[in-house]
Amino acid sequence: FGDGQGISREENPSYAYAEPGTYPVFLTLQYDVSCTDTVFQEVEIFEPSLTPAFDFDYTECNGVTTTLEFTNRTTTNVNGRLTYNWTFSTGETTNEENPTVTLTETQDLIVELCTTSRNNCSSCVTDTLNVAVIKLDLPDQLEVCPGGSVALNPNGDSTLMYEWSPATGLDDPTAANP
Repeated sequence: FGDGQGISREENPSYAYAEPGTYPVFLTLQYDVSCTDTVFQEVEIFEPSLTPAFDFDYTECNGVTTTLEFTNRTTTNVNGRLTYNWTFSTGETTNEENPTVTLTETQDLIVELCTTSRNNCSSCVTDTLNVAVIKLDLPDQLEVCPGGSVALNPNGDSTLMYEWSPATGLDDPTAANP
């Protein structure tokens, strides 16, 4: 088997190499005493690398829910299709390569991605994401006398970024409560 350790007389042998590397493998066939044929094949044994990774984008923030779309960024040197197992702290699980999750409350979302190769090499990565579900609580109608002013968002969260439009007449179109 090219490593100086193994030899087999079986028709369909299996062999486990102790170290990664390239090994010359010879198969000698003997038809009778005077008729032999030898076939040569190099076998490459490598240390599999499977590094699961992901990123995400907010695809919808509508004042009631926030939707996140996850993108698999797993890298590997193993040929063939990978399988994915996503687990979210919401209790949801999926085998999709690039899943979406919709949240109704602000929370720390724990995300685990486990990736498995066709030869059962597997690896997992876990991350905690602080996801805010922004709920707007603006009055349906505001009344103000001509020349007066009124608070547009009296309970505005100053940790968020705002962009009010049209900005005409506002003291600061980027303030929580202009």
